[in-house]
Amino acid sequence: MKQEHKAMNDWRTFILASLGLSLITACKPSITTDIYTTDLEKIIEKAEQVIFVPAEIGIPIQNADKCDQESAKMVPILAKYDPHLKFKECVDLKKEVYDMMMFITEIPITDRSGYEDKTPGFFGVTIKKDEERKLNHVFLVKTENTDLAVKEIDSIYQFQKMKLEDIVINIGINNDSRESKEIVLSGVFYNAEPVDMSRTFEIDRRERGKIIPSDVKSKSILTENFTHILSMK
Repeated sequence: MKQEHKAMNDWRTFILASLGLSLITACKPSITTDIYTTDLEKIIEKAEQVIFVPAEIGIPIQNADKCDQESAKMVPILAKYDPHLKFKECVDLKKEVYDMMMFITEIPITDRSGYEDKTPGFFGVTIKKDEERKLNHVFLVKTENTDLAVKEIDSIYQFQKMKLEDIVINIGINNDSRESKEIVLSGVFYNAEPVDMSRTFEIDRRERGKIIPSDVKSKSILTENFTHILSMK
């Protein structure tokens, strides 16, 4: 009986440990940024080679109560790969099994032909002209620095692994020009509305639209190092 009881306890311990591990590893990093139509136009018209816009990056941590301890590990690694990055705060997510450490940074908007690996930091926005369709395609790009930083961070945590394929992307598109603009979207949520097939939306002057790419698009940034966000006419 003792052996059976011990075996049962060992099995329960194994199950609980496995569940705990799977919960800890299901951590979703995030990136949030706003882009502006006039900035996109400056890059398209080659009035500017690069424009930096503010962004917020969230990195999962096990416990926000240990913010000082966690930031002491994270910040030196992340700052090594992103010269613009600054620590902001730790956030207790309450309903989640992990918390978030938030950073502010700047990401560049550039012409896709001049992108390559010249971009510092973890993410960038690139634009590619489509002369035939008279569209300008806007992409969110992941740099090699992202993979290097994740690998280094994972090496210092025993039970926490960041899953980039679960990344949460939030993009605000702001029309700060003097007239309304048309954008083409597909495979995203736009202002909380699902957009499957390609659709054209009009953004009024001073209007802000919120774009959340679908899971497929978010995962493509891992495999392809970029994902299409929108096209602008």
